[in-house]
Amino acid sequence: IRQVEWNPSFHVSLGSNPFIDQLSLQIYSHRQTSSRLHISDLRGKQVFSKQVNLQAGQNLLQLELQPLAKGSYFLKLVVENKLWGKRIFNKHTTPAISLTHLLTFDFFYQL
Repeated sequence: IRQVEWNPSFHVSLGSNPFIDQLSLQIYSHRQTSSRLHISDLRGKQVFSKQVNLQAGQNLLQLELQPLAKGSYFLKLVVENKLWGKRIFNKHTTPAISLTHLLTFDFFYQL
């Protein structure tokens, strides 16, 4: 798990990527707040969405993603008008060693 700091109030860690049927996401929050999690395919079609109520402290999310077709996806988490994102791969997708693989960086935006 690699920790990514995107806001002094929040820390996000993503489990195994590529994932195997289930994706683990850890979010540390300094306070209780509401957030929204989205997963979309590379065409931008939303394939998963979930409202997440974060508690102060460590929050562990286990996302059941077995029904997703093989391919690459974008994971987005919106918390307090900020967007954190990461490209993810399901269990049947092995990213090639190419520019596509090298461009699997996290992104952060203020909404």
